[in-house]
Amino acid sequence: MGERTVVISDDQQITNTDLNNIGTFARSSLDHVVKDGINPERKFTGFQVVASGPAQVTVGAGRLYDDGGVYFRDDDGGVVVDLLSLLPVSVEKIVSIVTWAQTIETALEPRTFIVDVDTEETEARTVATESRRYANINTVSGVEAADPTPPAVNANVLVIAHVRLSPAGIVSITDVTENRLQSVRDVGLGVKALEVWRERSGARLDVLDTAVAGLQASVAHVPSPEFTREIARDVSRLKELAELPDTYTYYSADRYLTDEESDTGNINFLARVEEGIHFADAAKQVAQLALLNSLDASVKVQNNFMLPAYTEVMRDKIVGNDGEISLAQYQYQTISTKLKSFSRTRIRYGITKTVCTNGAWWRSGTYDPVTNIFRRNGETWSVAIADVPLTTINHKWIRVTQFFTDTYNENYWEATATEQAVSGAFVAETFLNSEPGYVTAVGLYFTRKALTGDVVVMITETENGAPVYEKAIARVTFAAADLKAYPTVTKIPLPPTYLEKGKRYAIAIATAGNHFLAVVNGNKNTQGTLFHSVDGAWSQGDLTKDIAYSLYYASFKAPRAEVQLQPLQLAGGIADIDFNFDSCQPDGTEIAFEVQISGVWKAIKAYTDTNLLIGLPPMLPLRVVLLGTTDVMPGIGLGVNSQAVTTRPRPDFKHISTVRELPAPCDTIEVNARLEYWDATHHGCTIKILTGASFDVVETADAVVDVATPDPNAIIRRATFNIAVPVSEYKIQIEGTTDNVLVTYHVAERYDLAFS
Repeated sequence: MGERTVVISDDQQITNTDLNNIGTFARSSLDHVVKDGINPERKFTGFQVVASGPAQVTVGAGRLYDDGGVYFRDDDGGVVVDLLSLLPVSVEKIVSIVTWAQTIETALEPRTFIVDVDTEETEARTVATESRRYANINTVSGVEAADPTPPAVNANVLVIAHVRLSPAGIVSITDVTENRLQSVRDVGLGVKALEVWRERSGARLDVLDTAVAGLQASVAHVPSPEFTREIARDVSRLKELAELPDTYTYYSADRYLTDEESDTGNINFLARVEEGIHFADAAKQVAQLALLNSLDASVKVQNNFMLPAYTEVMRDKIVGNDGEISLAQYQYQTISTKLKSFSRTRIRYGITKTVCTNGAWWRSGTYDPVTNIFRRNGETWSVAIADVPLTTINHKWIRVTQFFTDTYNENYWEATATEQAVSGAFVAETFLNSEPGYVTAVGLYFTRKALTGDVVVMITETENGAPVYEKAIARVTFAAADLKAYPTVTKIPLPPTYLEKGKRYAIAIATAGNHFLAVVNGNKNTQGTLFHSVDGAWSQGDLTKDIAYSLYYASFKAPRAEVQLQPLQLAGGIADIDFNFDSCQPDGTEIAFEVQISGVWKAIKAYTDTNLLIGLPPMLPLRVVLLGTTDVMPGIGLGVNSQAVTTRPRPDFKHISTVRELPAPCDTIEVNARLEYWDATHHGCTIKILTGASFDVVETADAVVDVATPDPNAIIRRATFNIAVPVSEYKIQIEGTTDNVLVTYHVAERYDLAFS
């Protein structure tokens, strides 16, 4: 077989060269077949890489093809590669499993050699009897980084797989499929699939010439490129005129989503800026949401957070006493922890809740809807401008006449987080929460306890499987005197803390006392890891043991709860209601408020047939309806964590802008104000300019024009001012009136232009 063969004649003396050529010629011919007919590049088959330990992989048998040569590796049980010495210190790295070709002489065996032909004397020698093409297996380590990349490898090696490592061990294994040799059978199947596709699509492709000819005939009637470019220029100019930013000195616009361009400190300022300019409040009352009956048995209130009545059930536990760990053995440190709070819902209802078209700008990412919608007076707010796109994504809202609702989709947020420095040794046990629910207590098992050293227990979120102490969602301190000795469980109550399904959390424990915790061996907590804090920012995992613990969850008595709250009140009558409350609304649950009208409970919701506040009632009985399941229910904050604001508007407003500064004096100023829900029979609006050193000179408009819009209930009022003495500074004053406080409008936007 092959290109050349060894010919041996009868009675011929055979040399070792003849015998060696039998194998050499066959090998050479096979090399040519592989190189010329299959693939001359460096490829591999087999070599399956699997994790065989926390920091160990096993590479199965396989073959390496290199320039036609076939090299193999078939160790019994595969090649074991220990990665323990390559684990990163703090973040992650990628280690590549590589192979390269080597020809070695192997299979040393004893053979007899003649040393004297005449006497036929022989001697035994140990020699190589086999030439083997060998595939070496080794590793190439990458650089440790937060987002690691595969390492650079030498040109003569081939990468089989990439192993991503963390300080705790193997994170993932990724085969390098582009280096794997594709068999002739796989190529044949691909060709067959292409033939099938050609049969199906060929007829369609064959008529493309006709279709293209038809398109060319149609394009002949399309306007020229120059004409299209002219239209694009005009549209661009219109966009500039409609939305010029304030950095264009002679132009300015305000959408009134915030009061940044409103002179709220002016003694004459009398307006409410809330998604437009609205009529100021004639009367306002701020009350905390509270139970009508503080002993209501249908609910439980902890830390000013109310849930329907529930019982505790143990849902998750890792119990045993295979050993113990001393908490004092770990590094004593002080960590600044941050306790996240429940996020919020805001519901607004009433006659002044007219939908402002500029509300859509919350989605633009230019504005921070969370700070401007959910904030309550006196709070320290920590939403950074960099977080604005994220808050926009997580913010869900509805805007219809008489009803606004805003919900933050995350159950916990950091906007009003409480910081606290905690000192001691820190350990944590992570776990995977398989079902949603409220955890109400953590059970720990102390084998030995010290006389002093209170224990801080937290439930924290995790990143990359490790606890994050700056993202705690529950935090309590438990007195050392109340700790129980094993086998009695130390049950540590928590405020009801909602845990999402399929998310990993950590039970974090911090103490300065020399307490001992029971641990279990054998990875009994298959979905968790024991960690101890090294420097406050990074935690070291221990894969050999886990803390024994139990988790208690709330089991609700009914899927619906109707809870009566303190009534809403406002002397002179209520025209608007504004609920701003802490909330937890898991998927599939609902929170709804109802007021009692003429003895009938009616829901405060969108698309009601009539306004519930017609007649301006001075007091309204109030209740909240909580809907869910016996496993998961929504909850709301009470007391200082939530408020209800009742208001009634004035029949007039006066809005004054901040100073408009021009680069050079101008004598003509044009102000455009978009008035929405405008009714000329009830409403009035006057635009003025304030000039002078103290802005006490009032300029009235020389011309006022109302421009119709596609919305029949909206107009653009354009006021033009011809100033006798050119000015470089001015303020804009917009005044509004209504003859009925139950019929209001708002100013959605102002755009002004100064020129000479």
